[in-house]
Amino acid sequence: MVRAGKRWFAWMVAACCAAVSAIAQAASGDVEEETEEVADAESAFVGVGGFSAAYFPFVTIVPDDGAGSAGGWQSAMAVLNFVDRQIYPYEPEYRETVEARRLAERRQQAVADYPAWCGFLARLSHRLPDCGIAKKVMYLAKLPQGACYAADLCLPTLPKDVGGHVLCFQVSFLGPYYVLHSSRFLWRDEKDSFGYRLSGPGEERFDLTPEERPYADRLVPEIEAEFPGYELMPPEMGHVVIPDLQHEGRAPGEATIYDCLIDDQWIPRKKDA
Repeated sequence: MVRAGKRWFAWMVAACCAAVSAIAQAASGDVEEETEEVADAESAFVGVGGFSAAYFPFVTIVPDDGAGSAGGWQSAMAVLNFVDRQIYPYEPEYRETVEARRLAERRQQAVADYPAWCGFLARLSHRLPDCGIAKKVMYLAKLPQGACYAADLCLPTLPKDVGGHVLCFQVSFLGPYYVLHSSRFLWRDEKDSFGYRLSGPGEERFDLTPEERPYADRLVPEIEAEFPGYELMPPEMGHVVIPDLQHEGRAPGEATIYDCLIDDQWIPRKKDA
């Protein structure tokens, strides 16, 4: 009986070992299969910020009543792909983005600071008495794509009944830069339906003439003293196109640095620069 008992015990141990080995092999196969699936997921999904979606699996735990041999809990795991959702400025959702809120706050602050800009222009008029100052229309409260303050320094180089000659300057409130260029036109003999004289083709340029340079040399120090740290943005920099930028007023692939920091409506076209 003892020998039979020992043989029976040995047979049970051998059976248990075989079962454990089979389970281990099966589990190993499952792990290898799961590892391959995760590897496939990593290669198939391009992560955001350099991270693969496979690093962030979603696990759902399903409660169970605890009855039966399989009682307890169950879980299911899935690897979901990251979707790089691009929101364009013309979409309603854009207003809720961090970028849109930051721009809105800065523009609201610029509207609040507009009296300080007017004070600067008043002081500039006293310091340059031989020139006039023409303020651009304050449109920031109505046009959300505003990016700068703008004004003209009217030069005494042309009689008013002959034409107009100004130095246009724009000071960005989105970045530490300002722009300076000239504009010149002559009146025509024709009048419109309201009796006003029509102007001829204007000439706008960044490359100032010897006649305009002395006035610019007086204007630039005033701007830089009022806005410490600001620099003149040259056209070689301002006209640079940013290919991947989505701008409020430009088609994809057309926005320039001028569009971002200065209002393009005040800037001479590149061909005229």
